[in-house]
Order: sequence, then structure tokens, then C-alpha cells
Amino acid sequence: MENTENKELELLFRNIQQGLKRYSLAELNENIGSLVNGENEKLLDRHRHINVVLDIICNDFKITRSMLLKGRGKGKVQEARKFAFCILYNDLNLTIRYIAKRVFSLKWHTSVSVVLKYHKSLKMDVKPDRLLYEKLNLLRDTINNRINNDII
Repeated sequence: MENTENKELELLFRNIQQGLKRYSLAELNENIGSLVNGENEKLLDRHRHINVVLDIICNDFKITRSMLLKGRGKGKVQEARKFAFCILYNDLNLTIRYIAKRVFSLKWHTSVSVVLKYHKSLKMDVKPDRLLYEKLNLLRDTINNRINNDII
């Protein structure tokens, strides 16, 4: 009996170790807590909200979802990704690591960090920055309307 318990504990610790390699401690803790407490609805809502954000940005920029998530193109694909990073981080309160690894399947989170740092330094008195802010706010309004009206 004691031998099987030790093997189960070993397996549990190995699984936790594998989980920590893929996810941050906070992400792993949140997912385990959600499963234990039966809060799958919260996780499903998060995924629905992420899908709404990605769909609206894809529609606005007239690109496909795979181009947004996997594309390394320049121009409007890059711009769309910048807006997605900002909205996912600021409005949905997702971590930089979660956005990079789980949403966009990026190897490194640096690109997300650089975009967020750039957006913090925007100045409203500079015309290109003001136009970018206006576009960001327009996207946010569209996303909030769709999420609040449950048109998913």
C-alpha cells in the first residue's frame, strides 16, 4: 500500500514539474484552482473573450486568424498583432507570458513586452500616436459591445 502511494506522489510531483515548465506558477495555480472549485465557466469565458478580440481584430484588418496568430508578415499583420497584444493585456488582464505562449504560440515573450512598452510611451499631442489611440479605443468599444451583449 505504501509503495503505491509513493509512486502516485512521484507521478504527481513529476506532473507538477512538467506543468511548471510550460506555465507560470500563477497560471498553473489558477487552472488547478478552477478545476478543483468547479470554475470551468471562468476559463471558458476567458477563451470566449480571447476569441472575440481576435475575431474583431481580424475583421477590422481584413486578415485571417492564422495570419494574425502565426504570420510573421509586415504591415497590417504586424499592426493587428500590436493591437491584439495591447487589448489582451490591458483589457482582459492576461499576463505577457500567457499572451505570448498560449495565444500566439511564440517561443519568447519579448515581442509582446516591446509592444506594450511602446504603447505606454505614446503621447496624445503627437498626431500618429493620437490616431493609434483612437483606433485602439474604437476596437475596444467594439469588443466591449460584443462581449457585453453576449453576441459570441
